[in-house]
Amino acid sequence: MLVNPMNMMEEADHLRILGVLDALERISVDPRALIITPFQREVNRILAIGHNTCGQGVGQTRSDSLRYGDDGTLFAGDLLDETVMRRKLKFIQGVSCCAVSGRVTAMLVDSEAIDWCVSRYTAWARLGMVNDDLTELLDMTSSVVFEGAQAVLLDETHGDYGFNSWTNTTFDNALTLLRDCGYDGTVTKVGVFRSYFTRHGDGPFVESPGDYYWDRPEMHNVTDKYMGRFRVGQ
Repeated sequence: MLVNPMNMMEEADHLRILGVLDALERISVDPRALIITPFQREVNRILAIGHNTCGQGVGQTRSDSLRYGDDGTLFAGDLLDETVMRRKLKFIQGVSCCAVSGRVTAMLVDSEAIDWCVSRYTAWARLGMVNDDLTELLDMTSSVVFEGAQAVLLDETHGDYGFNSWTNTTFDNALTLLRDCGYDGTVTKVGVFRSYFTRHGDGPFVESPGDYYWDRPEMHNVTDKYMGRFRVGQ
């Protein structure tokens, strides 16, 4: 799981305007969840414009985690320890600056950016969401719903190489969590699909939107400079 605490807080502020006052109180974040930093998002946006990416740093964070291991990865649990947090943020800023081959931005070289991150992350961590309580949650209720990742065409294993991303859209992640918790109850798998296919950006795809889509277009799905053109097929 990957988490962007700053995005979460922005969404919570918007939900408060809509009358949802306890959005963050409903959330639990595992200490081992990867944190997407502004530095990795910046690298993602510099290197992957128009290349099947949402421009939020998800792929860069996964890639960095595999390349640099735990010592070079910022986890949700690290946000509870300012010393560890600062050390890892400094490392991530450094490798991010090197990754863009001279196309640096202020975010990647400004030392004050680390102080800014620490301040925001500390405020987020104090909300108490970081805890390893999945086993307890499973014991508290008879039904738990796991929402898997979307965009099956982008699956890191089953998607077409060069047009996929760092996401597992299968049931594997949920099953792994249940297995780690020692859960031995009933598991029901549900697949949810549109009545037509979609794809952002390049990649193998037969475009044929038909009348249904044009009658009911998805206003939130549009061409984007990071993801590319929004495409529809039957």
